[in-house]
Amino acid sequence: MLIRIYFIFSLFPFLLNAQSGLGCGNRMSPAQLQNHYNSVQSLNSLLPHDTCLHRELSVVFHIVLDSNKQTGVTIADLDSCINKLNMAWK
Repeated sequence: MLIRIYFIFSLFPFLLNAQSGLGCGNRMSPAQLQNHYNSVQSLNSLLPHDTCLHRELSVVFHIVLDSNKQTGVTIADLDSCINKLNMAWK
């Protein structure tokens, strides 16, 4: 038992050091952010957009029952979801 306690306390400084890093993410200046945005937007014209035309996707709804054996969704809800997806992917 004493060995376990010693082992935990010996790793404690490493755990604290791992949490006090430089932080998350990449901080960019507004000019760098604008340059990055422009370079990403210019890639849209280089990509072949017609490669995904006339493709079909299968959509599967997984409906589970709650504790009262109710689904909580109707066929109209599912149709509405499909219609929204179709509008988004036009």
